[in-house]
Amino acid sequence: MSTKSSLPIRSPWRGLKWGLAALLFIGTAFGLFFVVLPYIASTQIVRDRIALEMSSWSGYRVELGQPAQLKVFPNFNAVLGDVRFSEWQDLDRKPIVTAEKIEITLSPLEALWGGISFTEIRFIRPVLRLRDNGASMPTPPWPGGGRLASAIRNARLAVSRSPQSPDTSSLSSQAFGTLSFSDARILMMRLGETDSELMTGLQGSLSWPALNRQAQLNASGIWRGENVKFSATTAQPLLLFAGGSSQINLSFEAAPLNASYEGQASLAQDGFVNGKASVSGPSIPRMMEWLRTEFDTVQAPGAVSFTGNVSGSSKQIEFQNAELTFNDNTGRGVIEISFPENVVARVIGTLAFQTIDIDALTANFSPLAGGAQGKTDKASPPPLELDLRLSAPSAKIRNLPLTNIAMTVQSRAGLEMIDLSDATAFGGTVQAGLRIETLEGGTRAELRLHSSNLDGAELSDALGVKGLFPDAKGSISTTLRGPATSWSDLLNGAEGNLTARFGAGTLNLVSLPAFVERTRQGGFFALSELQSSAIDISRAEVTASLAFGLARVEKAEILAKDYAVRLNGLVPYVGGGLALSGTATRNLPEGQVPSENDDTAFFVGGSLRSPYISPMYRQPSRATPAESSPSSTGAGEADPAQ
Repeated sequence: MSTKSSLPIRSPWRGLKWGLAALLFIGTAFGLFFVVLPYIASTQIVRDRIALEMSSWSGYRVELGQPAQLKVFPNFNAVLGDVRFSEWQDLDRKPIVTAEKIEITLSPLEALWGGISFTEIRFIRPVLRLRDNGASMPTPPWPGGGRLASAIRNARLAVSRSPQSPDTSSLSSQAFGTLSFSDARILMMRLGETDSELMTGLQGSLSWPALNRQAQLNASGIWRGENVKFSATTAQPLLLFAGGSSQINLSFEAAPLNASYEGQASLAQDGFVNGKASVSGPSIPRMMEWLRTEFDTVQAPGAVSFTGNVSGSSKQIEFQNAELTFNDNTGRGVIEISFPENVVARVIGTLAFQTIDIDALTANFSPLAGGAQGKTDKASPPPLELDLRLSAPSAKIRNLPLTNIAMTVQSRAGLEMIDLSDATAFGGTVQAGLRIETLEGGTRAELRLHSSNLDGAELSDALGVKGLFPDAKGSISTTLRGPATSWSDLLNGAEGNLTARFGAGTLNLVSLPAFVERTRQGGFFALSELQSSAIDISRAEVTASLAFGLARVEKAEILAKDYAVRLNGLVPYVGGGLALSGTATRNLPEGQVPSENDDTAFFVGGSLRSPYISPMYRQPSRATPAESSPSSTGAGEADPAQ
């Protein structure tokens, strides 16, 4: 007979009761936790621990003006009111940082046992005070203590042991978290003065998971009346703060200026950078004014952009593969910037452009630029030393075309020089220079121009006065010296000379026999009444002295086949008026005795564009036969221009 074993039968309700009991216990525990937690967190112990923890990190004295309040939902946060950070050694306790409110995300379990651990801090309406210590970048007073300062000191030891490749494993790995801020302000502290406002409306965040990891700062606000955005990312913040190097990316955006940098950087005593930088702005005067630089008197309009591979220290920086775009003129080359004593900066560079608007490019460097742009402001020379070598296959100055130019722009204390050392124009070569020297008695300028082998017809067309120069090869030289603060001052107040010589060719004037006949008829007439005619000439020459806006023509001579025309008198070169007396002398065969009918005297008035002629009945003494003889002057032969 078989027997069956019997097993105890368990009721399913028993397991369910145990589950419900466990859930009830957990719920009761959580309920008690959330009931007790706000009370614990708001006690003086936790309040002091929060202040102590913030002080331990920052190194500043932290004081809470109001008891800590706890928010359980949606996150476990402590809310602090009227928070002040000040230096421990400052007996007056003038705060470096104040905040109307600070919200801290806490660890619930740490807070339950009286500990403080937070991963996110939010500053609401904080104020940061910087100290003007005479440095290029003001900073808040360094606390000298705290976990962050201690971590930087340890990193400094690692850098000192191996500056090129410090041991990153020795860096502090303490968790830091995220620090955010909203409606923040930055003030400047100056001894004996009321704090001045630098930036307002700041908001952003610093994300730094751990001290040995990457940190990223993003911020936006209002600076000098403009909305700005700033971002910075660094791979090793501790090494950077300790004087070592780290990869860093910077970006700055504002309406007047955009800038960026990507590469290695160090904040050591002289610092160094090695990376790629870019700067751009829609208006140079607006950018200079907004930055409040020493160069805010520039008048050149237009946008500017600059990119280049930058390397160097705070004493000297070099830009390789530099690309400068100025008023749609792009130049490429090398620029070196150094910072010697008593000089804002010294800039030396070589740039090759495709085309250059010389007026726009040099407007930044010449005290006469204001006058060139129609202004008469007296701008003092900028405390900047420049030595720039520029070249381009094409250029223009005062709308006159130039090709294959090489020029130098130099500037130092009290002296500005713009030298066009080589250029081709109108089939010939051109050299020009402008030197401006600022002395105790004022500003003096010297303008010089020398050109050779020019095509006179092309030059006349470019100046818009057809027939002003012969259709021949020639040279023009001029020099002006005098006190000046603008181009109009220089033209009206300087002294100098002018020489123009052209060789054999044609001059689009009038038929000289017809001109002589009409003059002898008497009466006042416009030169345009006579039919224009291209006359053959063997030589044309003008020599004049320049002073106070007047060209005193000492010699103006045109040697043609049948006549020699000679002029002298005054030409106001600013307005282009004419006040000349002249003679037209018929060329006689060798040995022929001259008669009274061989000379015709006349007066020229009006302007270059519209001259008028009047006969002169009291004729000047005529030239000697040797002077008027074609053989003695070389009439009919090619006389090369000097």
